[in-house]
Amino acid sequence: MIKEILDLGDTVWSRSTGPVGYIRALIQSQADDGTDYIAVNVDALSDEEGQLAVKMMQQYIRVVQPWGRGVPFCIDSRFEDVLATGLEE
Repeated sequence: MIKEILDLGDTVWSRSTGPVGYIRALIQSQADDGTDYIAVNVDALSDEEGQLAVKMMQQYIRVVQPWGRGVPFCIDSRFEDVLATGLEE
């Protein structure tokens, strides 16, 4: 689903149809169901250096925060730059 979102461009997160609607519903349902935290890992989308994952983490954190309804999230990655980006956001 996230790969489809990448193909739609940087403004895709402002829309709530198709893949973005699915991700939004998934995040909100976890929050509504009382999850302790929302796990965030975008490594599967990355190139060998992690640069694509850095961009994706930045965008994804920006939507997890409002859609997660205050539930904390856990940032996970094998790339230090991705972890730093997630924490900065």
